[in-house]
Amino acid sequence: MAAQAVDVMTNALRIDSMSKRFGERVALAGVSFSLRPGEFVGLLGPSGAGKSTLFRCVAGLERADSGGALLGEQTLGSGHGSGNGGGRIAMVFQQFALVDRLSALDNVLAGRLGAVPAWRGVLRRFSREDRMFAMHCLERVSMLDHAEQRADRLSGGQKQRVAIARALAQKPDVILADEPIASLDPTLAGGILALLRSIASVDNVAVICSLHQLSFAREYSDRVIGIRAGKIVLDCDASGVDDEAAERLYERVTTG
Repeated sequence: MAAQAVDVMTNALRIDSMSKRFGERVALAGVSFSLRPGEFVGLLGPSGAGKSTLFRCVAGLERADSGGALLGEQTLGSGHGSGNGGGRIAMVFQQFALVDRLSALDNVLAGRLGAVPAWRGVLRRFSREDRMFAMHCLERVSMLDHAEQRADRLSGGQKQRVAIARALAQKPDVILADEPIASLDPTLAGGILALLRSIASVDNVAVICSLHQLSFAREYSDRVIGIRAGKIVLDCDASGVDDEAAERLYERVTTG
């Protein structure tokens, strides 16, 4: 019992035997792992392996069929927005998910919606403290000079930085980054990953980032988890992921 109590306190997030099916297709098959505060984890796997489904189940956007997640000492709810731990889990998406007609600042303030009365969010009447914090988040991602610029006038890399600032505005314990560099060129991609790694280290936030590029995972991650056909097949320090392990992870599934 004592060992279990220590484990709860030292993990930012624990996934326990999470499973999910869509009809006959198994998306997740008993996935279990833990994230430590301040850890940057690269999640690798071929398309359709279950990475996005895992993130959506943890964030409460999908309901897991069985198993669950523990955020610190809090058991997460399940299904359609109920499982994000009161904003303590933030998501960063591949396609940014910004409101184009709103400014960068207003998009970041959306990260405060879970912490303010609903009427303030509807009317966008945020307190001075929330506005100052949102500006601070923009400064953290080098976007303060673009605070009043509409989101649809930003470049792809700038949009992703604003999306990360919005995640920071939630004051999360965990950030789930679902292929955040898929729409960016390699130079911009490296900057985004360096930013996420810095946030993990400086803010003591656990960051798990789904990637396709092994080279990026090795360079920026503390640890790499590999998922294939809904199962964890690799979990080790980033330096321990050799080419042979990567080939096994991405090899074509053949049926006889």
